Amino acid sequence: MTLTAIYSFVSKNAIPKKKVGIIVYYSKKHVDIAKGLIASEEPKYYTIAEAMKQFNLTRDQLYHYAKYHNIPRSCGQSWTSSLSLQR
Repeated sequence: MTLTAIYSFVSKNAIPKKKVGIIVYYSKKHVDIAKGLIASEEPKYYTIAEAMKQFNLTRDQLYHYAKYHNIPRSCGQSWTSSLSLQR
């Protein structure tokens, strides 16, 4: 690939980059996902209602559990990673 093609590919696919001095490093994971070599990993989040139903908890119990175990909130109503909340 030419340098222009690389810049275009990175820009179109929003691939993260890191510049150290004059060298630019691109995320291999994101490049492979953009090329279709590996499947992208979608983060799984539950809405509060889904988490209440999935784990059979009340809203107050869910909030307490998440706060006690330092489970991060994402923006909006989507919340609690499925991996973090598994019992």
